[in-house]
Amino acid sequence: MQDLISSFLIQTKECHLPGLGSFMVNKIPASLDVADKQIIPSREEIIFTEKLDSSKDSLADYIALKKEISREVASHEIKNWCLQIMEKLQQGKEIHFQSVGVLKMSSSENISFQPETTMQLFEPVAVERIVHKNAEHLVLVGDKETTNRAINDALSTEEKPKRQTWKIAAIILFLVGVSILAFYFYGGAGKQGEFDAASAPATYIAK
Repeated sequence: MQDLISSFLIQTKECHLPGLGSFMVNKIPASLDVADKQIIPSREEIIFTEKLDSSKDSLADYIALKKEISREVASHEIKNWCLQIMEKLQQGKEIHFQSVGVLKMSSSENISFQPETTMQLFEPVAVERIVHKNAEHLVLVGDKETTNRAINDALSTEEKPKRQTWKIAAIILFLVGVSILAFYFYGGAGKQGEFDAASAPATYIAK
């Protein structure tokens, strides 16, 4: 029965076992690993939950087809098999499903599942991110998505008032410097250069 269940799960991606729980195949899409500069390929992960969807009972049809029995007989066999498996789990035994994994009872009396390690068909691909100088691309700032061009425009707008302030300050300092130099050379230096003309010596009149 385990082999038929494994085969059914691999084909339909889900399998519901009355009284036990449900197997489901969850597809994990490819992802970008920025830290290691690689693309992780898509993969499939088998999970098990004790929740049961009773509306989906296509396993009985599959068992009936494979064993060439009626659907009612197949449904009865599945229920009896699930009861036996529950008893084995409660006794501490492990139930192996080929290419799927192992069911066992945890210390908290819950059914736990250990998926089987399967061979990975595709290996991670190394990537190198290239950012063109003038190309516009999306960037994440906090929890908001914007573009690199919008960020550059905002930064340049903030820098313009700062540059104008520096220019004004430089002009003021230049004018102050020129004023000081002008005062020194044409004011202070001129005063220091002034002197009283010496009085002409008395002339002697020849007798």
